Amino acid sequence: MTIVKRGIDLLVAAAVITLFIVIAAQRLSDVPVPETDESYTLQVSFEILNRGQLSLPMYRYLGGNIENVWHSYTPLFFVFLSAFLKVFGWGLVQGRVFNLITAALTLVATYVIGRKLFDWRTGLAALVLLASDQTFLERSRLLRNDYAAAAFAMLAFYLYEKAEERGSGKLYWASGLAAGAGVMCHTNVLYMLAAIGLLMLLRHGWRIVTQRKLYQFAAGALVVMAYEIIYDLVDLKNFVLQNKGDKLHFGLLKEQGWLSNLVGEGKRFAAWHAGGRMFLNVPRTALHIFQGLAVVAAAYLVCVVVLHIKRGKALDEPRVRIFVVTAVAVLFHAVIVSHKEIYYMAHLAPWFALCVGIMLSDCGSLVARIKSFRGRAAPIAYKIAMTAAALAIMAFGYELAKEERRYLREMRSPDLASFEEIKGVLRSLVPEGVCPVAMKSPVIWLCFPEADRCFATIEPRMMNAVDIWGREYAVVTPNARSRGRAGELQDLEERAHPLGELVGTAYGNLLVYYTGSDSEYASATPKKFYFFGGRRGHIDATQLAEARELWSEGAADLAASGRLPGTINRAGEFLIQGNGDGGSIELSAVTLRSGAAYEVSLDLTRNSGHWGYAVIEEESGLSLFQEEISEQAGFQHVDGIFRTVRGGKVKVVVTQSRVGSGTTGSLGVARVSIKEASAAL
Repeated sequence: MTIVKRGIDLLVAAAVITLFIVIAAQRLSDVPVPETDESYTLQVSFEILNRGQLSLPMYRYLGGNIENVWHSYTPLFFVFLSAFLKVFGWGLVQGRVFNLITAALTLVATYVIGRKLFDWRTGLAALVLLASDQTFLERSRLLRNDYAAAAFAMLAFYLYEKAEERGSGKLYWASGLAAGAGVMCHTNVLYMLAAIGLLMLLRHGWRIVTQRKLYQFAAGALVVMAYEIIYDLVDLKNFVLQNKGDKLHFGLLKEQGWLSNLVGEGKRFAAWHAGGRMFLNVPRTALHIFQGLAVVAAAYLVCVVVLHIKRGKALDEPRVRIFVVTAVAVLFHAVIVSHKEIYYMAHLAPWFALCVGIMLSDCGSLVARIKSFRGRAAPIAYKIAMTAAALAIMAFGYELAKEERRYLREMRSPDLASFEEIKGVLRSLVPEGVCPVAMKSPVIWLCFPEADRCFATIEPRMMNAVDIWGREYAVVTPNARSRGRAGELQDLEERAHPLGELVGTAYGNLLVYYTGSDSEYASATPKKFYFFGGRRGHIDATQLAEARELWSEGAADLAASGRLPGTINRAGEFLIQGNGDGGSIELSAVTLRSGAAYEVSLDLTRNSGHWGYAVIEEESGLSLFQEEISEQAGFQHVDGIFRTVRGGKVKVVVTQSRVGSGTTGSLGVARVSIKEASAAL
């Protein structure tokens, strides 16, 4: 109580949220490169601000007048976002700032619920654990509508709790308004409508249908959602067209869709356990501690629920109500939501954090009661428990600090890939006056925002409506999508003229084709550019062609080096035998300069087994390049482009997949070489 009276916990909470914002705001405009959802979210706001209409013209081939009016399900989110961008300017960084603000509001809501319903310890514990979630941190940096919706959902629950406490009709209205606003920011917040409805039913029984509070809450939600519901019904034909073939979001409608959704839910939690995807070498220990505690807290709250059911009036206990909401949220996302991506953890992680906060606070209360026990052992037990708690907090703090320090170091690296580089090269390949379109790559629009009225992203479900042949389009397509597929995607190689190729970008390999009839463009020599995946810099085909050989070793050199066992076979190749256990085998090591581009080449024959090759920086252990070797029979020449980071000695290795006991595999290597493709980038 002294802590609460002095407001110390509020200062700590403010410090935690401020620190979270400072860390999450680092290089917000540059890292990471934009994602798919960011592109179409920004286009909707672009249309609202510049055309005065809520539309999504990049999906025009869906039909349903989507280029003029989009049935988005979440119009309120776009209103809020567009208002923010109207004040602060339209752009990727402004959109990400908006999302970071909504993530911070979710942290505030989590803390307030924990503090007001329980105590300061619950609020602080939940806040710190949620802020320590690496996925929460990473997703807060990317523009999406999840955190705005999550903040409204938690506000709806808090207002409902206050409405029950005070018996205030206005607060039931306010709770409904907040829940409806959450749904109009993201439809997943429908779980909160179900959760609050279930709480009312369990708390008041079936007589709730005769009480005003239920209808006040429902009316509040409907007031906010009415526009979307009514307009979808009025414009039902276009609504159906705009959602045709969307199996990703409507998997529930398939036969036994609910069962398929339920079975697939493990993918979401597996991705959550793996942590964020932005920096794979950032420690996950703090996140795993949170996840482990969440499992224990779930079991603890089940026991609490059972205990209070036996005592009667279980819903009078706030721990039970938190458990009910958490259970509804988990079941909703498992059974109803077909999309199993990690970013929906924004709707689940805050409730998990509150569950853990409740358990830890109860443990703290139990430790405090030890002091009042009779007997000589009580003071000693109390000191031991307090020491253990202090050590646990310090250990968690150490792991969290290590995680954040590594995260900041990676974030500030000047070596990270630049979207502006990709954008500049793509714009150089698309001729003036030719409209860019993309094959299932909405993010390409961010390279050509001025082309909003002609740019389109094309998905398989749209192919019957596509009309690009003979028209002035430059089609940007991921390499994997244009090869080996039937229909229009494969036709690009057969009917369109290649303008260029971007190899190894942060989005993979990108091909650009011209589908029009201008003879100058249709006869232009294709250009090729080489990028370095998640690292900055690129070179073109001319620079690569002018590369000079810096170092090479033949089969005799490999045999004479004594670095690895093997013999020279009849074909004059150094024969490497695998051991069946996987791993890497070092071929050679060479010292290279920092920040330069190189080409590694191998002449080899794969005899058996599953092999690959890679270039690894010796000091840091960083993989600069890795690729699988084709399993085709006979001689192969393989090569790859890489860029050094720190410079110094690098190792050329061959890798073998684990193929099982008794099957070792072999690989014949005739020559290994490295060329310097450019000066320092």
